[in-house]
Amino acid sequence: MLTVDGKKIDIIQARKGIPCEKLYAATGLTRATVYSMKHGKPCKPLSVHKLAKALGVDVTEIIKESEGANNE
Repeated sequence: MLTVDGKKIDIIQARKGIPCEKLYAATGLTRATVYSMKHGKPCKPLSVHKLAKALGVDVTEIIKESEGANNE
């Protein structure tokens, strides 16, 4: 399981002008799942991939710093 950095996601959304509703639709994930991810709940790598793809960034840009490449 991975944890994403909600603040980084918010910053990327703001920079790119992506509203929450558009992000939910682009990920194919439920609103509740994206909300949970942004608020520090552990999530599946595939969910992180979908979120990063919807934001147009690499997965490593939204994962919490403490996790790095060693936690899989």
